[in-house]
Parts: sequence; structure tokens; C-alpha cells
Amino acid sequence: MEKNYPTALPDFRLTKTHVKLLKHARKRIKAGLSEYVCSGIQHGVEHPEDADLNNHPVRLEHAGANLHRFIRRAINGNTYFDTWQRRNGISRSRQQVQKDRAKWIKYLLENTPRQ
Repeated sequence: MEKNYPTALPDFRLTKTHVKLLKHARKRIKAGLSEYVCSGIQHGVEHPEDADLNNHPVRLEHAGANLHRFIRRAINGNTYFDTWQRRNGISRSRQQVQKDRAKWIKYLLENTPRQ
């Protein structure tokens, strides 16, 4: 079955903080509160209590920045997930793109090695 999201992932290891930020972003995307993966991650960095995080703010920002870079590399330098889709011949409605984003985050959580 062909995926509507990138499956070739760059070398990266998820920390517990990365996992919580990704889960937070997925939850926000599914609820319609964030449109983009990185904005969902950023919300977790700026509102750690919403993402069940108690990290030092500087460490949390660092983890968020590393996760942003990983996401950017995973979508081959494209700015947005849907740009990656279009450049790969995948045409989706806005609602379907949101579902694809949530599925992709699940894929990342299941297929990216942990530290």
C-alpha cells in the first residue's frame, strides 16, 4: 500500500521529550487546533503544561528545534508537508492532508529509533 507521507526518514533518535512533542502535535492536528506539524510542536514548546512536559525552557526549545530540523529533512527540505505531497504527485483535499499529517506523525513515532 502506497503511503501519502514520507517513509524514508533521516538518521535521528527520538528522546522522551521529542515523543511528547510529536504526540502533542498529533493531538492538536486531529482536533483541528494546529494545521501544521511544526506549529503543533511549537505549541508544546511554548505551552509545556499542555504537552505534559516539565523540561527546562532552554532544553525544551533545543528539543523543539532539533525536531523541526528532523521534520524538515524528512520532507526533503520542503517547507510544508503538503508541499512534499504535491511535489510527489499526491493531490489531496485540505481535510485529507490533515489526516495524512496525523498518520505521518504516528508513522514517525513507530518508525524512528529512540534514545
